[in-house]
Amino acid sequence: MGPATDSIGRRPRCKALVGGTLLPGVVSVEITHNNHFGCDTWRLGLALADLAPPFDVGAWSHLGAADVEILAGFADASGQVSSWSTQIYGQVDDVLVDWRAGQMHLKGRDLAARLIDAQSGEDFVNQTSSQIAATLAARHGLTAQVAPTTTRAGTYYEIDHAHVTNGGTEWDLLTWLAAREGYDVWVQGTTLFFLPRPDPATASPDLVYIVPWHPGLPLQASRALTLANTIEVTVKSWNGAAGQSIVRTVQMQPVLCDCPGKLQQYAFTVPGLTSAQALALAQSKAADIARAERGISLDLPGDPALTGHHLIRLRGSGTSWDQDYYADTVHKRWSEKEGFRMTIKGLNHSPRNMVVMT
Repeated sequence: MGPATDSIGRRPRCKALVGGTLLPGVVSVEITHNNHFGCDTWRLGLALADLAPPFDVGAWSHLGAADVEILAGFADASGQVSSWSTQIYGQVDDVLVDWRAGQMHLKGRDLAARLIDAQSGEDFVNQTSSQIAATLAARHGLTAQVAPTTTRAGTYYEIDHAHVTNGGTEWDLLTWLAAREGYDVWVQGTTLFFLPRPDPATASPDLVYIVPWHPGLPLQASRALTLANTIEVTVKSWNGAAGQSIVRTVQMQPVLCDCPGKLQQYAFTVPGLTSAQALALAQSKAADIARAERGISLDLPGDPALTGHHLIRLRGSGTSWDQDYYADTVHKRWSEKEGFRMTIKGLNHSPRNMVVMT
């Protein structure tokens, strides 16, 4: 499918609830969905003249905490919205009252903020990563959608002693574990997700953008030529238990690029790895580095269903940018003047072969 047509016929609507009660005076909404271990953020603009108890300025001047749910939908010809979809559910972090402009602005994050703001005082050495995710979700009143893992966290701590000594937040712990499992972690609504990253080779795209090629096309495409060459990653380790030095090297070689054969080389030293663990880490690092090679940015009519955890397929440009991309950020915005729009930024590498060097 192509992008939705942005016209008055779409009649986009947004609303916000605080504790299930409608928040009056909403004049603008901004939501940014972030990928790769980032929480989503939001901002509301409210008309002071429309605020009334229990959400008047006086109430916000002493309110200690509040959670906001922002929803979007499309009105029919009579102006009624039959179906609302939640865009974000999160906590209020900041309140700004601008009497000159006659507006109040609320800013906040999704409920990953509960883990971001909580210091981690436990190591959970005998639990797996998925068990830790479920434990922390329950601790903060979140449900959990978790794909099981099998390695005890203590095994990872033995490999990376720095993590144990550096401390951090509960979110730091979850993202650190997710990186080692090849997982992604995020919060949507009141659910914490801890799942394997999608593989574009097998996953179906969530948005297919077929380029209607014309001047003024709302598309930008970029390419980092230094990352277009062969990427070589070497992981070095000393395994004390085995009494041996471990060195594993992989290359990600471009399939379509007319490159001069120059290597982009990276090296990492991590203590305590087995040969298999060093190889897995080298492969993961190579994929992460290569992922920044290609980028696209699209400005489109807003899609309530799209978040930062979707695949985007570009077609019709007649170039090698026609491929799948991981959504990196999805910035949605709504106002009476502009309607409902979004800017999507996606990243991925061009087709490559992973080669294990011996």
